[in-house]
Amino acid sequence: MSDDAFINVRVVQNIFAGHGPVFNVGERVEVGTSTAWLAALSLGHAVVPFVAISQVAVVLGLVSTVAGLALGSGGAYYLWRHVGRGGFVLPLGTIVVAALPPFWDFATSGLETGLTFLWLGACFFALAWRLGRASRAPARPAAWRPLWVAVLVGLGPLVRPDLVLVAALLGLALLVQSRPTWRSYLGGATAALALPVLYEVFRTGYYAALVPNTALAKSAGAALWSKGLTYLDDYAGLYLLAIPLLGVAVFTWMPAVLAQGRCRQWPESALLLAPVLGGLLHALYVVRVGGDFMHGRFLLPATFAVLMPTFVVTVPRGIVSRLAALAPVVGVAVWAVLVPTQVLLPYQGTIGPHGIADERGFYLGYSGAAHPTVIGDYSRPNAPHDWFLRGREARALANRGAHLLVDTAQTYPAADRYGVVGRMGNIGIYGVEAGPKIFVADYLSLANPIGSRLDEKLGPDSRIGHSQLVPLAWDLARYAAPSAADSPAVQNARTALQCGAVARLDEDLTAPMTPGRFFHSILDAKKMTVLRIPMDPAAARARFCNSRPHR
Repeated sequence: MSDDAFINVRVVQNIFAGHGPVFNVGERVEVGTSTAWLAALSLGHAVVPFVAISQVAVVLGLVSTVAGLALGSGGAYYLWRHVGRGGFVLPLGTIVVAALPPFWDFATSGLETGLTFLWLGACFFALAWRLGRASRAPARPAAWRPLWVAVLVGLGPLVRPDLVLVAALLGLALLVQSRPTWRSYLGGATAALALPVLYEVFRTGYYAALVPNTALAKSAGAALWSKGLTYLDDYAGLYLLAIPLLGVAVFTWMPAVLAQGRCRQWPESALLLAPVLGGLLHALYVVRVGGDFMHGRFLLPATFAVLMPTFVVTVPRGIVSRLAALAPVVGVAVWAVLVPTQVLLPYQGTIGPHGIADERGFYLGYSGAAHPTVIGDYSRPNAPHDWFLRGREARALANRGAHLLVDTAQTYPAADRYGVVGRMGNIGIYGVEAGPKIFVADYLSLANPIGSRLDEKLGPDSRIGHSQLVPLAWDLARYAAPSAADSPAVQNARTALQCGAVARLDEDLTAPMTPGRFFHSILDAKKMTVLRIPMDPAAARARFCNSRPHR
């Protein structure tokens, strides 16, 4: 379990405690990127409430990963049989995916990566199954028949917002294999978009935003090509991924696409192309935004999608066909043996020179446990990080009725509306151990609606996902009681928080939820999503309050 995964655990705890899908009680901020993953964890906790939520996350992640691989393989088998390729079956692409160490690292990290694999595999299986079924019918079915296939494809943005890129291509494949009428297409689009649209209405009314707060905090719209290419090389370059990808594409996937195109078998061509093009488009987006701070994680869905049509391939009978299949089989087999046994991360157990972390190794080192999955695994007194211990200390302060803002080296009297506020960067382990009474001031901005909107300019040395740092002055202005010793920066920030759109944001997120508040938040959502606050408190006060700042 990584620290980010424990963020989801705290949200689920708050849901079951009656506080809603929030990280901090009393402040409606969407800190979970995957709506579907939070729903799965909540359902799992409801079924087995006696099992730790973190253990539910690990088991669900592993089961989802294996099921996604199995469904994707089944879809590939259906597809190859449908295009007339008989003979024996080779699990070609499956071996490539299964040989990648990050694939299994993130299967049990507690994050939504396993659910992503499950959604991809299930969509591909459903479309391949539907294609075979449609070929035996007298006419193509409407795009919304059967209903569950269109609904499944439309779930992509709820699994992760960026998966809309893959879902769009899979949706096109669905339309190509359906009856070509406007009524058919409109019905399919309605079925696919119904749940994402309904949730978007909830998001705008409850969180007053068009996207999760994590997207704002991680600058999901930025263009950081150089950092993204570094991230790509850190993953694909390290594992020599071009070797199996090119081998599989040249010897199996590309000949099949060309053959179906020559025969004008457009539904089959579309299903061969859709996951590959969707995966490449998703990888391009990941590179554009600069990648991630976890080794390989954000490029795993693209790898999975690109390889899905070749998870298994069928080799026709005959000596010539079998000899032609020998080249990719031998190449993939040799690569699959050498990569997991001989290739090692140069920064094992730590953070590399480009800010990319060996996530699993890092938390193994932190916990000292072989398989850290529950919060207690991070409790050893001599741990290299004090997130657990600080969380326990904050819980003790809250139980004594303290009103304090606790920073790393200093405490301040808390503002009237708060009890104990803990200022932290890594908020998952700390937040779960501290408990719901503690308001966590996240200076990395994932759970901080002000920090995520600070107008931070990402530089070449910024660490992706951890660049939106909140200056102490802003947190003192929000969470600490006013003091005669406040610096001009704190005074300016406190004034700016009470003016204009910034004050409206606070009202949208903290005022009691009523039907009227829900409606007003919907109207405010676009404005609050694009809201940017100057990092300098003096500039923020001048912009939002039209008053002269303190100097």
